[in-house]
Amino acid sequence: MSKSFAQMMLASLLVLPIIASAETKQEKNLAEFVPGEVLVKLKSSQGDKSNLSASQEFLNESGLKLKSSFSILGQQVLVVKVSSTLKAIRNLQLNSNVEYVEPNYIYRINGKPSRVRTPPADPRFSELWGLENASNTDIDAIKAWNLTKGSKNIKIAIIDTGIDYNHPDLKDQVWTNTVEQNGKSGVDDDNNGVVDDIHGASFVSGAVSGNPLDDHNHGTHCSGTIAASHNDVGVAGVMANASLIGVKFLSASGSGSTADAVKAIQYATKVGADVMSNSWGGGGFSQTLKDAIDEAGKAGIVFVAAAGNNGSNNDASPSYPASYDSNNIISVGAYGETDQPATFTNTGKRTVHVFAPGVKVLSTTRNNSYAVFSGTSMATPHVSGIVGLYLSKFGKTTPSQIREDLMKSSVKVSVYRNITKGSGRVNAYNLLARVYPTVRTPDPSTWEEVSYESLGGSPFVVQAKYQNNEKIIKSYELPTSKYIQLGFDKFATELNYDFLTITDSSNNVVQKISGTKSAGFKSDSFKTKSFTLTFTSDDSGTGEGLSSKVLFVNDREIESPY
Repeated sequence: MSKSFAQMMLASLLVLPIIASAETKQEKNLAEFVPGEVLVKLKSSQGDKSNLSASQEFLNESGLKLKSSFSILGQQVLVVKVSSTLKAIRNLQLNSNVEYVEPNYIYRINGKPSRVRTPPADPRFSELWGLENASNTDIDAIKAWNLTKGSKNIKIAIIDTGIDYNHPDLKDQVWTNTVEQNGKSGVDDDNNGVVDDIHGASFVSGAVSGNPLDDHNHGTHCSGTIAASHNDVGVAGVMANASLIGVKFLSASGSGSTADAVKAIQYATKVGADVMSNSWGGGGFSQTLKDAIDEAGKAGIVFVAAAGNNGSNNDASPSYPASYDSNNIISVGAYGETDQPATFTNTGKRTVHVFAPGVKVLSTTRNNSYAVFSGTSMATPHVSGIVGLYLSKFGKTTPSQIREDLMKSSVKVSVYRNITKGSGRVNAYNLLARVYPTVRTPDPSTWEEVSYESLGGSPFVVQAKYQNNEKIIKSYELPTSKYIQLGFDKFATELNYDFLTITDSSNNVVQKISGTKSAGFKSDSFKTKSFTLTFTSDDSGTGEGLSSKVLFVNDREIESPY
């Protein structure tokens, strides 16, 4: 198990600075980052002096070397070269001029290829199960297209490995920067910081280029799902009409840094993207990255993000950037054609908003080819395309309103109820037609408190200072109830290391709980006749334990949008 060093670092800024000492558990388990680099944001008093001149003064006084810089929310963030990343972080946290310092985290794509296919002779729409299939587990694309097929006015930035803008299924959908196209070669005609950015830009490894040509496949695959042309060639995208902006920050190996991701997001903001599609993740909490996403949100841009492929719960173990609490983020999990969550997908009752098709998805790849990929990377562009359809039909509104409508219109399926905030999977037609399905949920006025003893069992208790590698399992039956909640008079475990896992009668994980909760804390409600509680600790069990002595049961239902 791992604990985010950045979470610990952020807490230290709010309470007390971390004193340089032996490596902590968090540092040993720090998410992958660029060695020898840190991101430093100076306090406003320092930033107000000027810009790079003030920054250079700070660097000279601190004995540090600048690699590059960019502005976030009007203030400079420095990409600084250091000999020891962790030592530099500890020391810079003690500097009175520093607002925050963090590693330059590395992010990776959230999808894997299944097989590469050569260009087909005939259309392959029948293979796109996520758009239409006989089992009715699709997004209802055909019905949605009766309402709108999209618009060239909607700009969708694919922040990824780039885009093959010469692909026959994409070339007519790619955004063209006419100022640069009609301007002078080798000149930044529109003054956006990138020269000759006719179809987008690249920021890989700090090098800025106006050529976002894909050298991996991942970004091109995501692009095809969003808006492959409806042109009787190959596949079809969720949108028949769109303007796809290639924004490359992930390399040919599928990885990129925080600094490059921030520059990519800021570029997409500057050129007026309506939606950003982000099928990547990794790293720890980055204030720099969150600030860039919030900047995009202030510009009214929806940031669609892959929930991650770790098979974990983002409520307990956040996956970034999907897990930031920014109002413009839509976090997307993946499901397969049988209407079951993918085995690899991350979930989260509070942090994953919707599920979308993400298993065995056929789409475009480089050099006029096609491939089947799986991952939350593939689910994300489905949602990006659906949001593009929404904007085409209804026009601009706030990202948070779009997210709310997307969740309300999702198809309510019980398997998604406790693993996603919207309780379902996306449906393009419902969203465009403003159809908001309801679900049966517990009547809030009829919960009844019962004891474990009344069920013929004993309370679930984990003693204080529990053992390392502890494992406690108990099962319970409530044959007459419909819904159950666990009540806790105590819950104090080591966050992201020690867990209580609740599984229902079908062995589905209902909730995975970690950390410290206030007395009276209740679990999520779940529908079952029996359940199992499993407590596990890691090799340094130090928590104060937990105690659940009562249950809350409910046998009545009401209609609810979630």
